[in-house]
Amino acid sequence: MSNLKSQVMGGLAWSVISKFVTQVFSWVSTFFVIRLLTPEDYGVMAIAAVFFMLVTMFATGGFSSAVVNEQKRCSRTSNLIFSLSLIVNVMLTAIIVLSASFIADWYNNEDLVVVLWTMAAINPVNSFIVIPAAHLQMEMRFKEKAVVESVAGVLGAITAIALAYHLDTGYWALVYSTVVMTIARGIGFNVIAKSKYRLTLNFKGAKELFTFALHLQMGGFVWFFYTRADTVILGKFLGLEKTGIYNVANEVASIPMNKVMMIMNDVAFAAFNKIKSDSKAAKEYLEKALRLMAVVAFPVFYGISSISNEIVYVLLGEKWAEAGPIIALFAVLIPFRMINILLNNFITGMGETKFGFHNALITAFFLISALLIGGPHGLMVAAISWASSYAVALAIMYWRFLRKFELKVSYLSVLVLPFITSAIMLVGLNTVGSLLASQTAYVLAHWEMMIIKIVIGASMLGPILIRIYGQEIRALFKK
Repeated sequence: MSNLKSQVMGGLAWSVISKFVTQVFSWVSTFFVIRLLTPEDYGVMAIAAVFFMLVTMFATGGFSSAVVNEQKRCSRTSNLIFSLSLIVNVMLTAIIVLSASFIADWYNNEDLVVVLWTMAAINPVNSFIVIPAAHLQMEMRFKEKAVVESVAGVLGAITAIALAYHLDTGYWALVYSTVVMTIARGIGFNVIAKSKYRLTLNFKGAKELFTFALHLQMGGFVWFFYTRADTVILGKFLGLEKTGIYNVANEVASIPMNKVMMIMNDVAFAAFNKIKSDSKAAKEYLEKALRLMAVVAFPVFYGISSISNEIVYVLLGEKWAEAGPIIALFAVLIPFRMINILLNNFITGMGETKFGFHNALITAFFLISALLIGGPHGLMVAAISWASSYAVALAIMYWRFLRKFELKVSYLSVLVLPFITSAIMLVGLNTVGSLLASQTAYVLAHWEMMIIKIVIGASMLGPILIRIYGQEIRALFKK
């Protein structure tokens, strides 16, 4: 068990180090590109991305996890999974190509046709990533995996900056950035993993693998649908410009979550899968992961919520002003979303994919219903509808999780203190901001207000968390 802890912590360490080095550049480039492009540019890309993320999820997600679940390299499994992935990918991509004109008419934007065709041309490359990426994850080779992802991210960011700044290409900067990242990941994973696989049409004996993958894919489909339903629905109700603002707000609020969960998903699923036969040990690891995540996530995202308007004006520009309140709202919920993702990794790692699928269905019902009700009434109403319905769905998910794995409510008590202290900090910083803004003697610039809030927030919460959790965090990272 200590060897597993060493692997997990080593994987986290290498992933965090490589991500940190590249994400500083990536975040700067993201804000830089957002300043250059328009809300409508982001709306076009957001709609196109929905369709291809759906294809990628169906053609890679469940199949990749099925390979990891085998816990060994097997040429037959590799050939079978690669073949299924490629066939599904090509079929679904072809459907999007044939539907491109209809999609463009639905959103009243003909530019979508060429964007969809361009992304379709590169999309099947994702099937060539499934086997090598799964092997690296299964073997807990997180160092190599993190390096490939980071290099691909940097190349994509450089592409977006160069095209947006020097050539003024609009949304094409985002499209070609995606193309470059996909190709870089495909080459990198295959070179590093040295996986052997080939196309086969012999699917005999694949029922168990396919069933495992299908449960994950169906759960993933429902999860994808409710997490991207806002883009699809708002794109129709409010137009691409408002959809662009909404998606940028979601992206900015979620940047730290997306980067952390890319690491956590790889490490957590592989770790839980390795000890799924020891339920007690798995629950102990989950509790430690929950505690660590809560201590980091609540202060970070509640801090982001408190400076959301300053972030918009300083980093994005005045044309994105409507995104500020939405960022503030989403950031409050993101720690709970991260916790839910961690719980889903535990559920999948323990082999309970059907249970995860049912959870996704329940959440989808709440979120899609709320968006259909709130979407036609404007951007902020839609965001509030989404956030409130998601809060209800999360409460149900947590309750179902505790019942399924026979845990007491006190199991989640590790979340309480970080939440309460961070919420107090958020209220305090908003109060300080209001008081400072009301002073007429000197009007603070947005960057000055942001620095003041960051310093006050760190001074308020930092000593408390270090005092309470410092020893435990140090112990966690000891080999």
